[in-house]
Amino acid sequence: GVGESGGRMRLAGAVDICGTNTKIGVVAEDGSIVRRSRVPTGLGGQPAPLVDAIASSLLPILKELDAGNPVSGVGVSVAGFLDRGHSMMQHNANLPALRDFPLRQALEKRLSLECRLEVDSNAAVLAEYRYGVGGGSKRLLGVTAGTGLGGAVVIHDRPLRYTVARAVHLTHIIVAPKGPRCTCAPR
Repeated sequence: GVGESGGRMRLAGAVDICGTNTKIGVVAEDGSIVRRSRVPTGLGGQPAPLVDAIASSLLPILKELDAGNPVSGVGVSVAGFLDRGHSMMQHNANLPALRDFPLRQALEKRLSLECRLEVDSNAAVLAEYRYGVGGGSKRLLGVTAGTGLGGAVVIHDRPLRYTVARAVHLTHIIVAPKGPRCTCAPR
């Protein structure tokens, strides 16, 4: 991509790991999507097949773009709770095979690029804040819906965090105190 000044825009890889599908692509610094693809998240009880599928889908795109405009790193959003170092997902009922797996390290090894992990709802709302309808606002509350339900708050260009890397956890609002326990509640 070419920026307003005529120079090349920075590019980054993008991976969004959800309960059903994993979306893969390359985005430009203005938020535009340069390339995209999708693979099923189906883990079969092991994380290695997903890491392999992500690498097999993203590496050809990176190789194609490398000659003209190299990709500087990869942002990886994942549903669930991340550890404090943002190196692995610690809990998500829909992705048990990724629990406590060194996902960032495995992807960096396969892709030979720095990877940054973020909670998917934080990443989605931050993107909306920077490139979508949230642009220009000082604060933004967003709700995400997919295989699961999540949300995030962005204040002055930064996700609000106070516990397990996220501030808003809409899926664990007690509606019926004696009702069935949520399947995704950390044990």
